[in-house]
Amino acid sequence: MGASRAAGRGDGTQITMTRRQGQGYLFAVGLWCLALAIWWVRVPERWFAVPYSLVLEDEAGQLLSAHIAADEQWRFPRQDSVSPRFVEALITFEDQRFFNHNGVDPVALLRASWQNLRSGTIESGGSTLSMQLARLARGHQPRTVAEKGIEMLWAWHLEARLSKQEIVALYAAHAPFGGNVVGLEAASWRYFQKPPAFLSWAEAACLAVLPNAPGLLHPGRNTTPLQRKRDRLIQRLAAKDQSSIDNLSLVLAEPLPGRPKPLPQQASYLMYHLAKRYPGQNRFTTTLKQGWQTEVEKIGERHQRHLAGQEIHNLSIVVAEVATGAVKAYVGNVPLADGAHQSLVDVARAPRSSGRILKPF
Repeated sequence: MGASRAAGRGDGTQITMTRRQGQGYLFAVGLWCLALAIWWVRVPERWFAVPYSLVLEDEAGQLLSAHIAADEQWRFPRQDSVSPRFVEALITFEDQRFFNHNGVDPVALLRASWQNLRSGTIESGGSTLSMQLARLARGHQPRTVAEKGIEMLWAWHLEARLSKQEIVALYAAHAPFGGNVVGLEAASWRYFQKPPAFLSWAEAACLAVLPNAPGLLHPGRNTTPLQRKRDRLIQRLAAKDQSSIDNLSLVLAEPLPGRPKPLPQQASYLMYHLAKRYPGQNRFTTTLKQGWQTEVEKIGERHQRHLAGQEIHNLSIVVAEVATGAVKAYVGNVPLADGAHQSLVDVARAPRSSGRILKPF
């Protein structure tokens, strides 16, 4: 009888504990759902609230002119497509399992933790490309365990909202490439004077390693560590797919870029006009032809020097296609030093009085 009552009390206690455990479990799940909901709301709808450069392109998408962003950064508006060679180099260097994880790579995190514990210093963060994008979007917060957790949450959110291609495009448009060069397209023009689609394997590898430490690997300075990182990546790319890199020795022999080069400044008067007419838009693709624009600008400069002797300091040239009326070259004025003689005015569009219209006659 006593043993039976004890057993009954034991069963009752067990049942009570099981109920308490279940209530605790439900409470924990509720807290987690609440935290998840708060996190979901707090994650921004627009990942990067940053200004972008003005960009003017000709009919073939060739860069004609660009103006620095309001925060003094060369940051071109994001493009949907990214150079396949840069994507391959970036994934190989930063996140080899990028297309197989959901934003967080447990294997990379465990490996990084082991390396850091063994060395006693932070050698690796184990961040995926999505986590690095989250870090960029959060404005480079201090590296702490709590911040790493937030980056993981943001990375999961990114993966849930965007495709892998969109994540790569967003990263490529906002990654730092040294100095005030931000984004792949601006870096490709500043360092190699070409669009990203025409990057060689060596150039793509160079740009893929730059965001890892843009302050230490800045082109034109500290070339030795940049060369080592680039060459190791090229060798990994060659080992991964030997058919993509035909001659490894020739690729490795390509020189590193020097300091950033100036960007083209053609048809800038038209670019500023379009920026005023379409506020909020930063990239303009026109009907201009770069070759024609180059020649017409040379003609304008030559005539301006000749006319200056007659105290004529402003001129404009507009070349249009007769059949369609499409403008193929546009020279709003010939800029002079310090904007002398109002040379910054776009006289192709400036209103004229009736008296000035009759002046040539």
